[in-house]
Amino acid sequence: MVKDINKHINSNPNGSYSALLFEEKNVQCQSLLLSKNYSMAEIANNLFDYMRRADNDSSDYILIEPIKEIGIGRAIADRIARAASVI
Repeated sequence: MVKDINKHINSNPNGSYSALLFEEKNVQCQSLLLSKNYSMAEIANNLFDYMRRADNDSSDYILIEPIKEIGIGRAIADRIARAASVI
């Protein structure tokens, strides 16, 4: 989890990255769009499938910015935090 995907990539150029996005955003790496318009329901439906896709691609790291912790966003944030802590 990073505060800003592009800033992280610029600060850490030695690696290949995939990003999971909550809405359309221009990033400097390959990305998977969890939702076109930050729909929490759409994000929840796509999260695990897209995490698997990113895990199976050729990137070294998967980046995701913090989600808005409103409503179901709290549960989504918890799942992302748990996935991020897996080594």
